[in-house]
Amino acid sequence: MIGVARDTEELGVDTRSGYPGWLGAKQHRPGPQRIAFPTMVDTEPDSTPSNEDCFEVLVPLQTRYASMVRIIAASLGAEAGFTVDEIDDVRLALDEVFSMLAERHVGERVRTTFRLDGHQLVAGFKLESGPVDVEPDELAANILRSVVDRYEFSSDGVTLTKRAAER
Repeated sequence: MIGVARDTEELGVDTRSGYPGWLGAKQHRPGPQRIAFPTMVDTEPDSTPSNEDCFEVLVPLQTRYASMVRIIAASLGAEAGFTVDEIDDVRLALDEVFSMLAERHVGERVRTTFRLDGHQLVAGFKLESGPVDVEPDELAANILRSVVDRYEFSSDGVTLTKRAAER
């Protein structure tokens, strides 16, 4: 016979957090808090960008934190309909820009903004402390030209744009 739980205690749900007790959330554990990334669910794709399609993260300019930026970009690229190769292109471009900024602006923090616009992903980098003082060398410019549709370096920041290929 299958029983039906009538309240959260019978289900083993922690009433403070709403998580099932069997996930281990029932006990309060001190320590670092986990970061929850938003999940975008859209039954009817809308080509009009909104604030819900924009993400911003402030990251220390240390190469070990570049992976956080790549993870967000990969997730948004998948949401925009990018292929695996297109997602890898975005990740490579982000790595290149992040490395250039980290090398030139040691100890600073970068505000990275991602915006989905239909099947296009725009990533922007702005320093928290002020103007960006970096230009790509010939190798970096060739890499960026080959992996993104558009890139722009200015004193205001760096912008990368990648569109999903039409299929």
